[in-house]
Amino acid sequence: MPHLTFMAFLQRVVSGGSTVLREYAAGRAAVDLVVTYGQDRFVIELKRAAAGVQGMDKAKENGSRQLANYLDTLDEEEGWLLIFDQRTSST
Repeated sequence: MPHLTFMAFLQRVVSGGSTVLREYAAGRAAVDLVVTYGQDRFVIELKRAAAGVQGMDKAKENGSRQLANYLDTLDEEEGWLLIFDQRTSST
């Protein structure tokens, strides 16, 4: 559900001349979001941290790796990894 809420938020923010592309095909897999704003392109990978400390570590590790691959594929220098922390404790 947090993914959907974030996408709805972005859609409202970029309305008028911009687009939010969901599950943008990028060669080997699909980037969660690519936002275009004029000539600029913003790559966003969304992850969810599951229960336990390992959940956050795993989300960071997997998300960072995926984002790096997408950036290489799309020939972009920077992107964003957004992790929704749904752990019961943030230790």
